Amino acid sequence: MVAGVLLGAAALAAAALIIVSNKGAQPVEAEPVQATSGLAELGYLKVAEHKWTKSIRGIKLDFDDEEGWKWTAQLPRYGVLQLRIVEREGRGMSSFGQGTFLTQDPDLDRRFVVSSDRPSHTLGLLCDQTVKRLLLKLPHVNLELHGDELVIYDEKQDNFRHLCTATGRSEREAEAQVHDHINRIVVSVLRVLYESSPSVVLEAL
Repeated sequence: MVAGVLLGAAALAAAALIIVSNKGAQPVEAEPVQATSGLAELGYLKVAEHKWTKSIRGIKLDFDDEEGWKWTAQLPRYGVLQLRIVEREGRGMSSFGQGTFLTQDPDLDRRFVVSSDRPSHTLGLLCDQTVKRLLLKLPHVNLELHGDELVIYDEKQDNFRHLCTATGRSEREAEAQVHDHINRIVVSVLRVLYESSPSVVLEAL
């Protein structure tokens, strides 16, 4: 009987240890997701490890998945306009430094923090209904426009993970949808930037 009591006490102690261990456990951060071979089906050409490229309306679009996901579109010519759009995430505007401004669009200002060295020059782009709709539809936005590049970051593959968990899509389907959406944003931004420039001719899709 004594042996039974001792065994019972040991079992309870082990159970208590498991409960304490689980309670103190920290959530494990999801592993980075690398691009699949399905990128070739989306028109990308692999040029190096973690680096892919494709042409979209005659514009070179590079994709890099070495440290998160990053798309870089090489613009037809160098521009002086600088723009950054990031998720607000409950942070005050002052934490983003100089150049931060309100677009006066409630939907955009509610979700994003926007900064530029020339705010008035960016309103035509930000208020374009197609650009606005595509930005708001993307679950996570981190976009920069500077010099001759348009860069879209997704360091933790938040858009990909959102589609996998919220819609139940397979990884291949979610990956394809994220790339398609990014392509649409790039095309829409380029259209607004260069639609009044006769020296820049964008190929039809």
